[in-house]
Amino acid sequence: MAAGLVRELSTPMTSHPFDGPLRPILCRQWAPFHRSWSFMFFHNHLQENRLGPSPRFLHDPGPFLATVLADLNWSPRQMHTSTRAYIWTLLVVGLAGCAPIKTQVESVTPSAEAVIHIDDLSTVTTIEVNFDHRMDLATLTSESFIVTGSTSGVLAGVISGVGENRRVIFTPLVPLLIAETIDVQLTSAIRSQSGKGLDPYSWSFVIEGGIVVPPGSGFEVQSMTPAIESVTASPSTLLQPKFTSPYNPFSAGSATVLVDGSRSGSHQVTLQDVLTGIDTLKVATDRDFLAGERVTISLLDGLYGLDNTQLDPTILGLTIRNLGSQWPGTLLDSGTGLGAGTIVFLDNDADGIDEWASVHADGTVVLQDATPIGLGNSNSWTLSEPLAGAVAGDFDGDGRIDLACLGATGERIHLLRGSFSIALPLEAPIEILLSTVSTDLNAAHADEDGIIDIIATGPNGLAVAWGSTTDPLTQQVHLDSNEVVGPPAAADLSGDDLIDLAVAQTDGSILLLSGIGGGEFISAGNISGYSAAVGVIAGNLDGDGLRDLLVIPSGIDTPSTLLSDGDMSFSLRVLFNGVAHPGVQLVDWDGDGKLDCLTPVPGSTTLNFSAGVADGNFSQPLALSHTVPVRAFTLGDADGDGALDIALESTAGDWQISRAEPINLPPADRIRVENLIVSPGDQNITFPVIFDCESDLQGWTVVFTWDPSVMSIDSLDSTGTTSESLIEFELSNIDNSNGVSILAAILDLTPPFDNQTLVAGNDHEIARAVADIKNTAAPGAHLYGPADGYSANASPITNNSFVSAGVSIAPELVTGTVTVDAAPATDDPPPVEQATFIRGDVNRDGSVNLTDGSQLQLWLIGNGNSPSCLDAADVNDDGIVNLSDPISLFAFLYQGSNPPPAPFPAVGPDPTADGLDCNL
Repeated sequence: MAAGLVRELSTPMTSHPFDGPLRPILCRQWAPFHRSWSFMFFHNHLQENRLGPSPRFLHDPGPFLATVLADLNWSPRQMHTSTRAYIWTLLVVGLAGCAPIKTQVESVTPSAEAVIHIDDLSTVTTIEVNFDHRMDLATLTSESFIVTGSTSGVLAGVISGVGENRRVIFTPLVPLLIAETIDVQLTSAIRSQSGKGLDPYSWSFVIEGGIVVPPGSGFEVQSMTPAIESVTASPSTLLQPKFTSPYNPFSAGSATVLVDGSRSGSHQVTLQDVLTGIDTLKVATDRDFLAGERVTISLLDGLYGLDNTQLDPTILGLTIRNLGSQWPGTLLDSGTGLGAGTIVFLDNDADGIDEWASVHADGTVVLQDATPIGLGNSNSWTLSEPLAGAVAGDFDGDGRIDLACLGATGERIHLLRGSFSIALPLEAPIEILLSTVSTDLNAAHADEDGIIDIIATGPNGLAVAWGSTTDPLTQQVHLDSNEVVGPPAAADLSGDDLIDLAVAQTDGSILLLSGIGGGEFISAGNISGYSAAVGVIAGNLDGDGLRDLLVIPSGIDTPSTLLSDGDMSFSLRVLFNGVAHPGVQLVDWDGDGKLDCLTPVPGSTTLNFSAGVADGNFSQPLALSHTVPVRAFTLGDADGDGALDIALESTAGDWQISRAEPINLPPADRIRVENLIVSPGDQNITFPVIFDCESDLQGWTVVFTWDPSVMSIDSLDSTGTTSESLIEFELSNIDNSNGVSILAAILDLTPPFDNQTLVAGNDHEIARAVADIKNTAAPGAHLYGPADGYSANASPITNNSFVSAGVSIAPELVTGTVTVDAAPATDDPPPVEQATFIRGDVNRDGSVNLTDGSQLQLWLIGNGNSPSCLDAADVNDDGIVNLSDPISLFAFLYQGSNPPPAPFPAVGPDPTADGLDCNL
């Protein structure tokens, strides 16, 4: 046996002599013998033979092994005993060498990839790791045992050991936050008490931020047109919620549907096309909405699926578009003595134009009427105490906006209800005691009854005063007693169509309350932004249909956003400094369809404007200068032009309202083109066809004309436009002979019929045309663009039209000019004159008839004269004159087939290149 082993080990080796899969097993099995006599003996022989760091036995181990066997005095017979086999194994392991033994992680709590629900948070106060060795706690530090929250960052904690330190426990100094992923990393710096290292080890688990809500009925709102939480809706928009399945049209007619505008109050509604809506309810209102106002639609009862499943009460929201507000505007109104009061915009007379109330700290309220051309009458009231603020809302749901003023002590509200009397715009104030002292008010939905409520916050926590048709704001509920700061945010943060609440607390965290229906809420824990919060506001910042949170820091701290992932969980975005300060508002200030940040800068005369990029981030702030320090501002449309105007409040208590000119065109349904400047002979001139639409479009027809002596159109379609992906059917009919093209498009023609539309808005590029300018084009301006009442290639007379909600709309048509420059001086030869003809006019008598087909057929069979214009004889324009051409001509003349290609029916040049010629 010994000889066999010697022979095996005598083979020269170029790698480790025992690098097979058994090496780790043997090393672990025989590791305790490292300190045994036999290994000491083996080690001594290595030293005596001075093998050094690169021992000779790795290449020729025979002599060395023979020496070891002689010293052990083993006989061949003894080599077959189990004891000797045991020792042989030991020697082999010694020769092969053992990797150092390392400690192992046996289990972790919470386990890897575990999802811990909020109800189980009481069990997630520690993180535990079980090792297979007694651990050296001195090596377990914040640098080797690293716990990181996806929202809260690196977490500090206390590390302790139990069970002879085989179990190590990490106890966070603060409770683990909900709605984030916890990552744990154990580094190689960790050691056991015997000095054994640890290979890096990591795992993660999730603290679930959602509330388990009972499953819905199965008959739910799937989407809406305009899109849920969009900011581009038209003032005259038709609200169209779409359900997950067809609704019962016979019960829908009596359904309770309420629509509210944040500055215009409740609107009367009419349900259209109830019997034919299938899965989409069309809700029309009695008057237009205001620019920039928030609109909510409450679907309360009476809506059922075909299986008689009732729709749960649902509130959906969106914002009416702002056309963009130029800065600075022109002065419209101003005043002094506001003190700690405020300016509130509200359309109390339902005329589509905002009035404004100056709510003074001394208890005076002045309501100023507004008209499209300037100021109207004013009314004033003197309340029983000084005031600290005010909010507007239709708190009784009667269709007239109300004004609620907060007393300076925070103990009561003074409610001035909207009036239907022309002479008396607001009724006499009513005092309503608050259940808790409050410092901030927010007018918003807090339940599903469709009537606006007031959410009050202050040193004693959070309370709601319920809107009501009978006793508005008198019924109140105290939701949380912890001190909170700043106004609360009320929004659907979880995607369940129920209102949730978020408010900043004194420690800088954000309290979350999840709505469960019926005006009830349950705690969803706390969450934090990048910096301590002094306020939060809600808005759809990333375009996913869910409202997110903008976290307002104090002083010069860094703002952030918390983007809703659904189920009350959020993703953090850190913003540029200066994007948000106390008093910030989320508004589409530049009219590009994305929410921006507009904020006063404390102690300065500027507002910071930060453009939204629709992914939860904002661009770096742009300073908008004012003449005096700005304390706060409010927004409204004081002249009804579709652009938001701004009321600025100074630190000295003065105020002024500036009227802003719209940046973008006013809303309209229109088709327009741009003006072109070209030269004779220009090729491949590309220009867009642009739509503006007040409602979402399902399809359209565009009739486009131009002067055929100036240019020809090679193509006109949606290729390369942002609208291309929306269109499921498109047909373009180009008639260059007459300078007419008709383009038709349908957006939702094929399954799954998901109500695909072009959303209401301006500057939609729906098509691009490619044109060639003729060498003979006359210098000067030539009209081109959309026009009604034309035919292309013998099609019926056609007009331009939009289709919205199944109804055809005649758009405004805006033409452009093609200005042809005079041909510049050049050494190039003059353009060659082209032959003109009518395709199919074989005998060139100016008409196409039976004679042309007969003469062409006779020539082709060898019994006639050659045509003087082979291009005219090429009836199907395939570049070859053969028997298919007279056949095509006869089919057109007598069977109603397609007419010949251009030039037809008028005289013109051949638009296609081929090898045929035509005598001039």
